[in-house]
Amino acid sequence: MAVQAAVALEQTRRGEEIRRLRSTRDDGSDPGARLRLEHLLHLDERLMGAMAGSTAEAAGVFAVLAESVGHPLSLHDPSGALRTGRRLLTPEELAGWRLRSAVRTSQQAGGVAIAHLPGGGTYALLAITTAGEHLATLVMEGADDDAVARLAHASAFMTVALLVERALAQADEAAQTTLVEELVDSRVPPRPTLGSRLAQYGVSPDAPATVLVVDVDPAGAVTAARAVRGLDGAGRWLVSVHDGHVCVIAAGPTGPGCAGPAAAPLVADGLAAAGTPALVGTAHSPSGGPSDLRRAHTEAAEIAAAARALGRTTGHADFASLGAVGAVIRDRTGTTSREIVGRHLGPVLDYDRRRRTRLAETLWHWFAAGELLAPAADALSVHPNTVRQRLERVDDLLGPDWRTPEGRFHLHLALRLHRVTGPDRGADPAADPGAVVAGR
Repeated sequence: MAVQAAVALEQTRRGEEIRRLRSTRDDGSDPGARLRLEHLLHLDERLMGAMAGSTAEAAGVFAVLAESVGHPLSLHDPSGALRTGRRLLTPEELAGWRLRSAVRTSQQAGGVAIAHLPGGGTYALLAITTAGEHLATLVMEGADDDAVARLAHASAFMTVALLVERALAQADEAAQTTLVEELVDSRVPPRPTLGSRLAQYGVSPDAPATVLVVDVDPAGAVTAARAVRGLDGAGRWLVSVHDGHVCVIAAGPTGPGCAGPAAAPLVADGLAAAGTPALVGTAHSPSGGPSDLRRAHTEAAEIAAAARALGRTTGHADFASLGAVGAVIRDRTGTTSREIVGRHLGPVLDYDRRRRTRLAETLWHWFAAGELLAPAADALSVHPNTVRQRLERVDDLLGPDWRTPEGRFHLHLALRLHRVTGPDRGADPAADPGAVVAGR
């Protein structure tokens, strides 16, 4: 609709320009003005062709304009980040008061503003705006009259291209959200067109897929999803906010030599670089069908939650990277986890519940500190003697066998499983205002 409206307005304007050109020809006035008008009409034709040929992408319009003005040109988003073109100015120069003032002047006056830098450089700046919203800024090196006129002439085309780009991106986000809901939410029945719509993103009901659950702050989930879509290598991934986290579905299995494993580090590292640290859980789906993807999505969410319960805050994880914990929690019934916790840690947990002590927490920090008293005491904010006394109480409860290598392995595993699957999901007992900080 935006393109059609722009075409209609442009045809009206072109009619006025053609009438002016004919009038100039007939009255024999300034031939230079006639030539400039012909150049602008030719630029119109090329810009309209660029919009029609590239679905109004700003890059296509920018390429035509850059060639026409004959000067180095760049397009920046409102924050000053380079979108396309040559980097003509450093971020510090763009943030300087001269250029910021020129951009404000262009926004308010609706035309090109000229800025002269102390080093001698001259730049023409054009703020692309609509309804008072700053969409982008065009920066051109040099400021001769003909190039400035062409820059200003292309403002409407660039505005429409940017608006259409945004509308298409929003429509694609909505389409991806609908697809993800159909795939991973059992309450949403898949529509008959599911297969053809999945094919647009390279996912097939008959081919393996990788599912990522990006565990982020729910308030920043939308921003994180857009950052994932913008990652180099994201390709045609399905990306959507779902149930407070970001869900990513990509064609290809997880496994050595497959594309799947690359997705998780790409997302985790990309979000960290963008200032949005996240924990990514990864699972493999043997097919892109709804039932397999739902199972994989559930697994990926459990992996992310387990990794966070074990103390991780960033990076990526799958069942294998969780080691013995991953192998045990993959047991869907949870029976194995409960039996291991009960057998190797049960007496300690019972003692903590009855006496409101912190023996389990002390063991956790003691293992995390490499079985050293001093760092464990620092983590618990107690004296090392207190840690020693608590470990002696564990001796009384579990017997001396827990100190053997095999006993320590089983106890540590039980602690990790308890943090992942226990009722407190790894909560710090110190957060309980009724907990007693005692030596025994």
